[in-house]
Amino acid sequence: MSVSVLKQTKYLTKIIFMVGVIFTWVAFISAYFVNIPVANAANIVSAANITSTDNIDDFLSAYPDLSQIQAALFQRKFSCQQLIAGYMNRIKLYNLTTNNSLAPINAITQLNSQALIEAAQLDTKFQANKIRAGDLFCIPVIVKDNIDVMGLRTSSGSLSLLGTYPLTDSAIVHNIKSKGGIIIAKSAMDEMASGLYGISSLSGRVGNAYITSYNPGGSSSGSAVSVASGFAPLAIGSDNSGSVRIPAAYNGIYGLRPTYGLISHAGIFPAGNLDGTAGPMAGNVNDLAKLLAVMVGLKVDYYSHSLKESSLSGKHFAVIKSVAGKSLWDGMPKPVALIYNNVKLNLQKQGATIIELDLPGYNLERKNNMAGTVDEVNLYLANNISSISQLREICNGNSRVFGMSKQCLKFIDHIKSTNSPEYKQVVYNISRNQVYISTIMQQYGLDGLILPSGKMGIASYGAENINLQSVIASNSGLPEITLPVAQYHGLPVGLDILGSKYAESALLGYAYAYEKNYYNFKAPKLIADSQFNSWSISKLNTLYTLIGKISFDTIIKPSNHNKITPLQSTIVTNKAVSMMKREL
Repeated sequence: MSVSVLKQTKYLTKIIFMVGVIFTWVAFISAYFVNIPVANAANIVSAANITSTDNIDDFLSAYPDLSQIQAALFQRKFSCQQLIAGYMNRIKLYNLTTNNSLAPINAITQLNSQALIEAAQLDTKFQANKIRAGDLFCIPVIVKDNIDVMGLRTSSGSLSLLGTYPLTDSAIVHNIKSKGGIIIAKSAMDEMASGLYGISSLSGRVGNAYITSYNPGGSSSGSAVSVASGFAPLAIGSDNSGSVRIPAAYNGIYGLRPTYGLISHAGIFPAGNLDGTAGPMAGNVNDLAKLLAVMVGLKVDYYSHSLKESSLSGKHFAVIKSVAGKSLWDGMPKPVALIYNNVKLNLQKQGATIIELDLPGYNLERKNNMAGTVDEVNLYLANNISSISQLREICNGNSRVFGMSKQCLKFIDHIKSTNSPEYKQVVYNISRNQVYISTIMQQYGLDGLILPSGKMGIASYGAENINLQSVIASNSGLPEITLPVAQYHGLPVGLDILGSKYAESALLGYAYAYEKNYYNFKAPKLIADSQFNSWSISKLNTLYTLIGKISFDTIIKPSNHNKITPLQSTIVTNKAVSMMKREL
């Protein structure tokens, strides 16, 4: 380079530097006079280290609904950054408590380090324009770990997928962000969405929000537990065989499995697309309706018109006694059966007519419902960033969800392709079941079918007691809502109502009427652990994964089963924390 060129380069560099300095000062001076906060790195750091005031702590501890949250934001009681930091502080305070040898909640796999930046940007827009940026303005949402969020990994609960990152947001996450919602975390789940107990090699064991030693339900365990614990007002799960409804029932919140096809599959890890769908989860029906509308891509108040306290009046329901000859009620504890009988009386008091029916001709077969999974997962891996290229590779990695290596390979090799006769047969079975249910509902003039959320009514570990009821909606593609109706021995009792195709509005209305007239929410008694208050997001995310890794190495792998006891979860969590502290 010649001397003259070098001088010109240095001169140009000085000019660029001075312009940058002037621009920065102008931005800060302008922000001062028009009272607009600049969303720079300093602001984000201060927001990330916010120690929640008693005011916001008390506010969030009362489980505010969406309208209450946004009213407080618009009244400037706190900023969007403070709100998001407040919810993250709740996660820090309660998620990994092991005091008095308690099993931890352990509902979170990743905190979103960009959430506070997004909140700062919303604050800036709000103060500049004096209008909210979207109908979900600054509403925090937690999504299941099999749903794509750009910048966060999509591990589907498996250590084998630890290096898998999406290139775009899923369709439902895109819809949420476009309405001003903020994804603050991803939640723990049963590995590969295959399980009922909230256990995986990625994060270990999830605890029930009410009594952490009990089953949280699955596979959307972390999503349900997060809402019940007040980590966010909204969460999203996915449901193949009850994976939204079961954990919703076990943790005393509302969950909805929508009509198959209503919500886009795009950007959801495709383990079981034949009967799987994403579903909303919330602490009240109004919020559930809003989240569903946004997930579908509709206006946020699309379903709100159906939320009336008189929605049950004049409606006709059938309590389903048995399906394909299998009873839904035999063996239920008498006190729980009395609770359901009381629910029936309450429905009748609201003007509903109730009969009892059996479903002898319903097809419960689910042998090939994973058909197409191998093809679809391999395509998903090819179109995103991933440490593995084929589903078969998880068999030689950190996973036991499908058994040991040889058993896993055999299982995957027996999954039928998308162009197989078995795939077509499943599609036919689902269609036939849908016609069967629809015909019965028309024949008896029914508005819905009523089912218990499991034979025990409360959280239990027996698979036969858990998901027989859930298969009716799963094997027919019809919508079903889960609503909490009572508590028994400190655990929530849930009820399911199945509706006809695209009857989401009606189901939301029934749940809303029951909620307003008969159900009083009782929050779980959470135990605080302040040792994580000063931990950074990146450090916490490392800890969450370390808990999963130790769980796999010391418990799951040696036993060759995806099983972790509450005590083992406590021991592993304390070991992981000690290891992290030693590294300081």
